[in-house]
Amino acid sequence: MIFLNMLSMTFLLFVISCNMSNHTSKPPHQKTVLDPIVVPIDSDVQGQYLAVFESLNLELSHKISGAFTFSVESEIDELVMDVRLTNSGANLIHAQNLRTGSRCPTSNDDLNLDGIIDAFEGEAVYGKIFIPLDGDISSQSSHDGEFPSSDEYGNYIYAKLTSFSTFLQDLRQSEESNQDYVKLKTNEPLDIEKRVVVIQGLSEEIKLPETVRSVGSMTSHQSLPIVCGVIKKVLTPPGEITF
Repeated sequence: MIFLNMLSMTFLLFVISCNMSNHTSKPPHQKTVLDPIVVPIDSDVQGQYLAVFESLNLELSHKISGAFTFSVESEIDELVMDVRLTNSGANLIHAQNLRTGSRCPTSNDDLNLDGIIDAFEGEAVYGKIFIPLDGDISSQSSHDGEFPSSDEYGNYIYAKLTSFSTFLQDLRQSEESNQDYVKLKTNEPLDIEKRVVVIQGLSEEIKLPETVRSVGSMTSHQSLPIVCGVIKKVLTPPGEITF
């Protein structure tokens, strides 16, 4: 009997010891800590964006139509931007830029009341240059002033392709010597939606009042805004044609 009691006591101590060992190695309420998931700040830019142009300063030119598209395929690191414009005036060079503002100017923004939205008044609304749509969209300044020219009918098609990562790297690169363009801060997302695209350029043959002001080194005719469009994300891609 004494032997059986001792055996039972030994077994009981063994079970208690095992339970204490298990509790020591892994407390029952200890939570598993997972590595944080890092999400790139520009991941939401993926997709297609569109800005349909509205004519500005119609009293100086005919109604102009066109659109701007911005398309990102992050999986293949590809960015495409294009502009299509019609009836803008024959054989004219058009400065075209994506701006920091969020709306296009209206007649209410005609500060000097001369009936014209000039570059000075326009920039107060649509903001500084963010992305120049020139000969190289991978860099803000590598192809300064290299803008498209309309044909004899006042039409042109502009299209450029580049690496999306190279494009972003340039936007966040510090260039203190160049004050013409706005840069992104290190942790600032691209946020392309609701920015505006502005196209400038009017025939020198059209007479402008002396009240029309310019910005930068361009003449009043070269800098006059002729169309503007607010960028929106395309939520429903165009469907396929079926027969």
